[in-house]
Order: sequence, then structure tokens, then C-alpha cells
Amino acid sequence: MLDQPADVNREIAQRMFDAVDRGDRETVDSLHHPAFVVHMTHGLEGGGIFTGAVEMGEERARIKSLLGITHVGLKELVADGPTRVVAILEVAGTDAAGATWSMPFVELMKVVDNKITEKRVFFLDTARLREIADERQASGL
Repeated sequence: MLDQPADVNREIAQRMFDAVDRGDRETVDSLHHPAFVVHMTHGLEGGGIFTGAVEMGEERARIKSLLGITHVGLKELVADGPTRVVAILEVAGTDAAGATWSMPFVELMKVVDNKITEKRVFFLDTARLREIADERQASGL
């Protein structure tokens, strides 16, 4: 494992979020280890642990549709220690009635040898997300 300063890991995470904003999948994928693991949305139906870009891409698309997500914005990046980066983000979407909702969430990332190897996603209120998902599904969205 490459021992690197926290600011290097923070820069890797920043480059990844910048690439996401640009829709640059090639750069996003290049910053992740090929077998990266994401612990995603355990509080929602179908949430769990996903490995690699294909599985994670499918899960993100499912969550985006399930919750009516229209925007994900980076608020802050905090690097701590030789491998940890915490991203503080806000997600927004529309509920079944068409009303806009938003919620903060955190991604805890592990960066090893200049690659993101693991992410753990924590939403502020998974109970509210389940309500939004259930209401959207019941209305046919």
C-alpha cells in the first residue's frame, strides 16, 4: 500500500467528483480500482454491497429512478489519515406528488495506491427515502 498524504487522496476524490459533473465516465472509472466495493443504501429495498463499475452503475441508475433524483451536489471534502476521504453531499429529487425534496448524505471513501477502493454511503434519513420510494412506486413512477 502506498502511504500518501491526505491531500493527495482529497485531490483524487475531487477529480472524481469533477469528472462526474462533466459526465466523464472514463476519468471516473480510471480513479476507481477495478474491483472497488460500495456499501450502498442498506436502508432501501435492494440496497447492499456492490463490486465494480458495472454493478455500481446499475445500482446508481436504480436508486436515481427509484427516488426521482435530479441532482447530487458536492458540499465538502475532508481528508483524514493515509486512506480516508469523506465527501459531504446533497441529493435532491421529486416525490410522487412532484414536490422537490433534498437531503444531505456522506460518502466515506478509502483511497489506496491512488485508486478509490471502497465507499460507504450514509443518508441522513433512510426512513424518508423509503417513503419517497414507496410513494413513487405506488404512483407508477
